[in-house]
Amino acid sequence: MINMCQPTHKRYNVAITKVLGKYMEAIVVDTEKTARRCIQVLKERMLEPETFLPLDYIQAKPLKERLRDIKEPKNVKLLFDVLRFEPAAIHRAVLFVTNNALVCETPEDASRVAYDLDRSKSSRYDALALDGTFYQKSGIISGGSLDLARKAKRWDEKHLSQLKAKKEKLTEELRESMKKSRKESELTTVDSQIRGLESRLKYAISDRDTTQKQIKALDAELAELDRKIDMFGPQVEEIERTIRARDAKIQEVKENMNNVEDVVFRAFCRDIGVANIRQYEERELRAQQERAKRRMEFEAQIDRIASNLEFERSRDTQS
Repeated sequence: MINMCQPTHKRYNVAITKVLGKYMEAIVVDTEKTARRCIQVLKERMLEPETFLPLDYIQAKPLKERLRDIKEPKNVKLLFDVLRFEPAAIHRAVLFVTNNALVCETPEDASRVAYDLDRSKSSRYDALALDGTFYQKSGIISGGSLDLARKAKRWDEKHLSQLKAKKEKLTEELRESMKKSRKESELTTVDSQIRGLESRLKYAISDRDTTQKQIKALDAELAELDRKIDMFGPQVEEIERTIRARDAKIQEVKENMNNVEDVVFRAFCRDIGVANIRQYEERELRAQQERAKRRMEFEAQIDRIASNLEFERSRDTQS
């Protein structure tokens, strides 16, 4: 029971421990048959005996709803109402162990509720105080004890253990969530990289296809040029031979002309001190070019002087 129940507030720990008594360690099972099988297993393994609460066998009294409406004394509650339990299927077992007991603030209130709430002996109630003082409707009164207080601490220990387990679970979930978050971030980055690579691959494939088409076109052009070269090759060779022969003939004619010029102008060249008439013509050409250059420079200088004189005359006239 202790593993499936929890007081709604720690102030009720002692009272709940008192009422549950031996049932705190009871094991809830679905049927009497299951309980008998469990007991048999314990015997066979020579284990300590356990208390079982078969849900189909225990006689649980219905909850007395009117006991929820007690106004005096104040803060009187059904023990059932200050006990949370899970799963809901053990509802019958919780009704059985609490047995419509009432929890009060003080022993005085508990005594009053147990014996004086209704004067008739047939309407007495099990009532207990927060300190564990228990007034049973049979007339038996039992007080709280140090042992009871120690047992009641088990609720706090259990709650602390549950909180630690919950903390560990939440910590693990947080760790997993952080891992998942990092993985999601990494996946987002990888996905972005994949999309980028896919885009680049798409353009690369397009460029490859375009380049292959261009290569095919160029191969076709090259084949056509090779065909034309093969076709015009002999003609080109013939033309080249003709040009070479013509160039040789022209060179021969030039040499003959030079020889003739050397004979005709030999005396003139000897008198002016040049090797041949061509050297003279080259020298005279350079001389003419130099004279033309100097003449242009003189003419430019004369123009500048004339412009300056004209400017000075205009200034004198204005003065």
